[in-house]
Amino acid sequence: MRTLTSYLSRVVLILTLFSAVSVANAAAYPTGRLIVIRVANFGWNLAANLKIDGQTVGNIVQGRRYDHRAPPGGMF
Repeated sequence: MRTLTSYLSRVVLILTLFSAVSVANAAAYPTGRLIVIRVANFGWNLAANLKIDGQTVGNIVQGRRYDHRAPPGGMF
């Protein structure tokens, strides 16, 4: 019975350490979210050209939206 208890203790310890490392990595790299919604009265047959840091990331047409995660550092 001692070997089973020892084995389970090691498994729990390994899982705890793995979880702690995963949580630490997730906290080190926070992300944001950018949502741009095109309003209905923007105009008919027009598209909004969305640029971030000079790069086109999307064209938003009537009834659509831009919804993406923003990584740290602003690199899209």
